[in-house]
Amino acid sequence: MIDRSAFLSDVVGVRGRGRPRNPAPAPESLRHQLDTAAVDLKQRQAQKLEIENAKRLGELLPVEEVRATWGQMVIDLRQAILAIPSRITGLSRAQMVQLDAELREALGEISRDRA
Repeated sequence: MIDRSAFLSDVVGVRGRGRPRNPAPAPESLRHQLDTAAVDLKQRQAQKLEIENAKRLGELLPVEEVRATWGQMVIDLRQAILAIPSRITGLSRAQMVQLDAELREALGEISRDRA
């Protein structure tokens, strides 16, 4: 047979003379935690709603589309930069080779910095 008094004392946390084992949290701190959690929840719900509205209005683009577009832009820019030496008139062959090497080195540095 279970001693109900002892069982309740263990569950409730009462130890002799009715004193709790651990003091209960102050109502203000519990209230503050609940209020903070409620504010946080409201902010997250508002952010979610803003994102959903932006998607619906077409203000957000899919990541894949942005990556593809920017990737092609970078390729086009690289090709345009590397074409510069051949478009400049009045350069000797040695100057054209040197300019091409400098442009390739600069593009390589940018690529290495990103990696």
